[in-house]
Amino acid sequence: MAPTARVVQRIGGQIIHSALKLGWIPGSVLYTLEKQLQHESDEVVCLEKSAVLLDTFDCPQMPDIVVVDEIGMESKRFSLEYESIIQQLRYYVDTNDETGLFTYICGTFPIVEYIDATVLQKCTRALAYLKSTVEAYNNFYLKRLIQGPRIRLWTRTKEGMGTTYVDVKVGCHIFIIQNGVSLASNGTPLLFENYNAEQDCIECMDPVKKVMIQVQRNLKGEFPIVVGFAGTIHKFQGDTMDDHAIAMNFNGSQDLNLVYTALSRAKSINQIVALKL
Repeated sequence: MAPTARVVQRIGGQIIHSALKLGWIPGSVLYTLEKQLQHESDEVVCLEKSAVLLDTFDCPQMPDIVVVDEIGMESKRFSLEYESIIQQLRYYVDTNDETGLFTYICGTFPIVEYIDATVLQKCTRALAYLKSTVEAYNNFYLKRLIQGPRIRLWTRTKEGMGTTYVDVKVGCHIFIIQNGVSLASNGTPLLFENYNAEQDCIECMDPVKKVMIQVQRNLKGEFPIVVGFAGTIHKFQGDTMDDHAIAMNFNGSQDLNLVYTALSRAKSINQIVALKL
């Protein structure tokens, strides 16, 4: 088990909340805790409030468990130069020093007034706080950064063709956004390769395992995927990124933990080509 789809992808396991059947839906224990603790940085408080999760675990009695400290491992992936920057950012977050954090960021990172077409053309990945910004970046990606014709994947139901669709291109980045439609988990990044009309499925490349993955339609007749050049900051938490040119847009958010989460996705400051506060 692992906390994010990217780690699951590497180890061939399952996401923790899926494996333990925690039901990450509105009203569930896990969902409620997430909302309560999203701005909490005190480990003791987090552990105390999370103790209630033990009563909701659905797993065999006394399973053999091997714990791998992914967070500790992740910190070892930072370059020596960036490790000191991350530690300084963490200090400002832990002390809730908003002025100190943003002053430090402005003096350290490549701040821009706008993330425009010129910036995006340099990027291999973009992060943003707002979904609307993510959608705009992904539309630009499909239109300007990926060659070839668009492939429109229409919803299909028992009544026939639906009214909604997803546009993709061969070789474009996508994310699966639902479990149960593929061997890959919700949140897994893939590369779109082909629509298989005979089997009515899409075929995608797993860039980590270098194998083809089929994605089926869900019960609504949709292919549950989204274009994945850009993503919300929350979608990328839990793992560092290998992309060599990343743009980040905080959309004016003053959430210190969110800002830290975004900046700690990179392994080196050289990966970040533009940052808009």
